[in-house]
Amino acid sequence: VRVWLGNWTGAADDANLVPAGFKYQARYSAIELDQYNRIVWANSNQPYRAHSVVTTFYEGYYLSTNDPRVPWKTNPVIPNGTQGNVPWLFQTKYDKRESPIDLVSSGEMRLIVAESLLRSGDWPGAMTVINGLRATVGVAPWNATSLTEAWVALKRERGIELWLEGRRLGDLSRWVADGSPGVVEDMAGRDLCFPIGQNERDANPNI
Repeated sequence: VRVWLGNWTGAADDANLVPAGFKYQARYSAIELDQYNRIVWANSNQPYRAHSVVTTFYEGYYLSTNDPRVPWKTNPVIPNGTQGNVPWLFQTKYDKRESPIDLVSSGEMRLIVAESLLRSGDWPGAMTVINGLRATVGVAPWNATSLTEAWVALKRERGIELWLEGRRLGDLSRWVADGSPGVVEDMAGRDLCFPIGQNERDANPNI
């Protein structure tokens, strides 16, 4: 909440209270369809193969780093998804219908601290926090030589840490709104909102 209110001192203070390894998760169940982890259900070949990381930032990033936060695989027997001839590079972050999804994690808290430092101009301090998080999962550090490069690293790292957790569009929107420096590599040129659906247009004469 304090991140979204722009209270970065308060946000960092709160984040620093969260211990390493902490997770608060949305729980799912394999008992009833409405309780399934929908990311898994939409892509577990039962019969859906509706999600692929092909041509995304995470395709090449995982191949080059083997970062355990963004895992995906292929199946040579079933090379394509159910959307035409799109290669099926399927995520394995969630591998069961009952797999939980993080709502809050200590990794995200470290990145809130890093973003607070960036906003105060302390980009070397921010990079220390970011690379400390990367060290905990066994991947190489990012290099930065300026405030802008550190912002690029922060934006990239939030995408990696929170992959498939439903927070990316919100991050992109707030960074555009506040004019923060640095490109967002995984979503460059993408829309930050979705058009109103045709059914809603047809149902509401005021639209």
